[in-house]
Amino acid sequence: MIAVEMSECQSDVDAVYKRRREAKVEEITEQRELEAARSAVENLEQQLISVRDECDGQTQIALKLGRRPDEVNVPAQCNRRIKTVERQLARVRDKLEGWSLSELKAEMEAQRAKYRAKKATTLTRYGAICSVSAPC
Repeated sequence: MIAVEMSECQSDVDAVYKRRREAKVEEITEQRELEAARSAVENLEQQLISVRDECDGQTQIALKLGRRPDEVNVPAQCNRRIKTVERQLARVRDKLEGWSLSELKAEMEAQRAKYRAKKATTLTRYGAICSVSAPC
C-alpha cells in the first residue's frame, strides 16, 4: 500500500519535473528569440539612422547645387511646358502622317547622313583649331 502511494507520488513528482523542464526549455527558447528580435530591431534602428543621415547629407548637397525645394515650378509653368511639348509632337505627327515605311526609312537615312556630315565637320574644325593653337 505504501509502495503504491510512493509510486504514485513519484509519478506525480516526475510529471511535475518534466513539465518544469519543458517550461524552462520554452522560456530559454523564447528568451533567445527575444534577444534575436531585439538585435534585429537595433540593427534596423541603426540602418534607419544611417539612411536618414545619408538623406540629410544628400539634401544638403542638392540644396547647394540646385534650387531650393520651395522654388518649385508653378502649375502655369508646367502647363506651358506641356503645351510646348504637345505642339512639337503634333508637328512631328503632321510631318510624318501619310508617309510609307520606305519613305520614313529614307528620311531617317538622310537625317543620319546629315548628322554624320555635321559631326565630321565639327571634328575637323576642332582638330584644326587644336593643331593651330596648342597641342590637344
